Amino acid sequence: FLGEINSYRAGLQHCLLETHAQGYGNLHQALGNAHVQQRRLAHPHPQASWQSAIHHYTEALKAFTEGTPAEHLKVLQSLISVYLTRGNLDPATALQRQGSGLIRRVLSDDTRPDSEKQRLAIQFASFNQVTVDLWVQQSNYAEALETAEADKNSLMTWLLAGWQHPDNTLTP
Repeated sequence: FLGEINSYRAGLQHCLLETHAQGYGNLHQALGNAHVQQRRLAHPHPQASWQSAIHHYTEALKAFTEGTPAEHLKVLQSLISVYLTRGNLDPATALQRQGSGLIRRVLSDDTRPDSEKQRLAIQFASFNQVTVDLWVQQSNYAEALETAEADKNSLMTWLLAGWQHPDNTLTP
């Protein structure tokens, strides 16, 4: 684990946000993932692992802005997962709303090709499931049901419209 962390940190000495945003974001995301993995392996200082993961995911978001929606959403998913695991619903809810809003904006952007919209919608459909989970955790069952129903209706609309999966099947 320490070798992995040190390798990523060494990479950060060469990949600055201002000059190599993609590398900076990838390295911080990898560091966040490594700290989450460390925590799963029963690290003796779990709070430090979670805090480090949060820090590195937050740094990755500086590189992966909403202009790169797929990368941004991947990091948001990881960050939300850490907050939910720790029982921190407020930041998880805020980040989930941010991610859901980004997905809605991308899907309604007429300048983006349908293939990109479809790929992102399929890849990040779990954001709607997280929304449902958060509503249930907050005992807001009506909102949870409405969100699940809206997601189901969207998927059915895509299927009925003939929106095909990138491998040319009709799976949502």
